[in-house]
Amino acid sequence: MPPRKQMSLKQMEIQAKALCFDSNAKYPAGTVVSYESIIGRGETHRTKTKGAAFVSSCEAVIYVEAVSGYVSVEHCTAVADEVAA
Repeated sequence: MPPRKQMSLKQMEIQAKALCFDSNAKYPAGTVVSYESIIGRGETHRTKTKGAAFVSSCEAVIYVEAVSGYVSVEHCTAVADEVAA
């Protein structure tokens, strides 16, 4: 796919749906994730996902504990060395 800035809204929505599908297949609710408010600035929160990823405004997003509202799936990285309790 072309870079996001050069995509149509339809292309962005399709890409977001694919990202949600992949994320939901790999990481169920309760997965421990490292969340970055700004990508590349380091971990902001280490928390758990609260449900399945979904599309909002052509962006793949998910609810996580300890964060008000939802966050971009692209800002979350699953933490393999921690098990959700």
